[in-house]
Amino acid sequence: MTNIENKFIFFRSDDGESRKADQLLETLERIDDECDAKGIHFVKVKEPRAGEAYGINRLPKLVFFRNELPNIFEGKGKELFSTLFCF
Repeated sequence: MTNIENKFIFFRSDDGESRKADQLLETLERIDDECDAKGIHFVKVKEPRAGEAYGINRLPKLVFFRNELPNIFEGKGKELFSTLFCF
């Protein structure tokens, strides 16, 4: 994952998708156009070990990279929209 400036990376697995993962994904898809306009891009990753470099050991997780620094989003999908536009 090179050249990361302002991206949300959604780490999820294929093992029994959870309600939390589905809710976060729905929220991301709903606000995708608004985020593109602000220069924030979304990436979905299904490789379970991809997040290990960032200390992610439980999925699903949503990580916001701002200026290449990772910030793990711990809120709920409904809080995501307000969190995004604080950056």
